[in-house]
Amino acid sequence: MQLSLQVVQDLAPDQSSLNAAKKLMQPKKWPVRQKAAQLNSIWGQCQGSGSKPYSAMADVENHGYKCTCPSRKFPCKHVLALLWQFAETPDDFVESETPEWVSEWMQRRKRKTSAAPIKPTSGKSLSQAESNTDTPAELSVEDREKALERQQKLKAKTDAMVVTGLTDFQQWLDDQLHTGVVHLLQDLRKRCRFISARLVDAKAAQFAARVDELPSLVLSRPKEHQVNALLTELGRLILLAQTWIKQPDNLDARRAIITAETKESLLHTDNKHVETGVWQVMGEKSHTRKDGLISQTTWLMKVPTDDQTPHGSQPRFAMLLDYFPAVAGKRNAAFTLGSKLEATLVFYPGQSLTRAFIHEYTYWEKAAKVVLAESLPCIYTAYQQALITTPWLEELPFILSPGRIREDHQGQYWWQDASHEDKIIPLANKNLSKALLFDDVLEEVFIVWQGHQAELISALSATWGRIKC
Repeated sequence: MQLSLQVVQDLAPDQSSLNAAKKLMQPKKWPVRQKAAQLNSIWGQCQGSGSKPYSAMADVENHGYKCTCPSRKFPCKHVLALLWQFAETPDDFVESETPEWVSEWMQRRKRKTSAAPIKPTSGKSLSQAESNTDTPAELSVEDREKALERQQKLKAKTDAMVVTGLTDFQQWLDDQLHTGVVHLLQDLRKRCRFISARLVDAKAAQFAARVDELPSLVLSRPKEHQVNALLTELGRLILLAQTWIKQPDNLDARRAIITAETKESLLHTDNKHVETGVWQVMGEKSHTRKDGLISQTTWLMKVPTDDQTPHGSQPRFAMLLDYFPAVAGKRNAAFTLGSKLEATLVFYPGQSLTRAFIHEYTYWEKAAKVVLAESLPCIYTAYQQALITTPWLEELPFILSPGRIREDHQGQYWWQDASHEDKIIPLANKNLSKALLFDDVLEEVFIVWQGHQAELISALSATWGRIKC
């Protein structure tokens, strides 16, 4: 089972892909590199800056490949790096039993008796990637100025398209409200799909995804609450659109309307916040979006260094957010609930400083009880303060003091404070473990507050331990 470097070069879609693959040619980035000679297949897992490594696999004989990353280039940099390493040092790949995720991919492929001919494109080479001759650091001053000018022109063009799309959205919303909220609710899915498609064309991809998710968010509420939920979410969208139109360089707005900065670009800029400490995994949730991507959110909380927590201090949370195609299949949790990381996190710049990604970490499985907890008045106050700077905010994380989970005769779940039974909040969860209901008092619960209700993410039970909700 052999592979030539020429095949790797010819498979690459462009020179930039080879350059990116070269940066991944470090054994420490690949905790798994394995092969199955009888199937002519290789596979590996590449640990990037995200919370979970990408899984790449390839057929060395027929040059097929697959990766779980969301890249739109084929093959992506992870596949190219995997093939490149195998072409140079095949003995570094451990002979192993084929894992299920590789076997399933191999079975779905239509195997061929010989590899399909590769049509190489000019203007790319492994040697150029080896020398990194086109990296920005080695460009001349004149070339860097030209590159910056091109970026500014592209940004201006994109901004203008987004403004047009958001203006169309506001006009669309005026038309919907003119005909009445009830009529809008009756045809919400179709109408939202129409305007979200126009927003995608206007380069407002994240904003479009939020509009596309609006029907599911609203129609999942009890019928008597749907009008209020619809108006609340539409109000948030209008505030987000108006913020962009008035302040197109607002980082939080750009991230919510177009897309977030790449992790690589953020690492090489001064406009970031870096924080090192011990972080505890508080919960994780996944959601399949209408655009075919799965968003995977992992919540971390910084563990206090002092034995005593200062009175009135707020927990420090970090949200890790990753996207991957739904066709890649279900992913396991990135980390064990309750485990701790000694990690350096890079936070995306903005008002909230909540979204982050892990730059470096040491992981160990050791649960610890959280000592920070909030009361209901603190939740309301903190949420209102957050809305001042980010009025389109969807949710905010909190750890609640000891309490109970109750279920009413309509199947609605509620959280009840153990010390003040008159203090209750509704929960958005549709299905909860019966263990949570049978327990007298939960020592703590981790929630994300959505303004009118909370979604329970995890709970600590004296009887059952930590429970994922």
